[in-house]
Amino acid sequence: MNESSSLIRVKRIGTGLAFTIFPLVFVFAFAGHSGLLSPHFLAPEELIVRARGDALLQFGHALVTLNTGLLVVVSIHFMRLLDNTSSA
Repeated sequence: MNESSSLIRVKRIGTGLAFTIFPLVFVFAFAGHSGLLSPHFLAPEELIVRARGDALLQFGHALVTLNTGLLVVVSIHFMRLLDNTSSA
């Protein structure tokens, strides 16, 4: 079945956006963690206290959860690249 050129163009632009936006979301989400440059282990109670009321941290985690949809797009792209090769 032959896909129309507009559908191919939309797929190509969407895949490019996924490759661009996916890492940017992770950078933003990790930057939202307080004390990022001085890591240390926290007890579960301390994690809850740190996360409670920190809207930026919660928003970053929500974005990472939604970012899995972009990861699916990237994975399908790589899967199609390997389709007719010995690596498949």
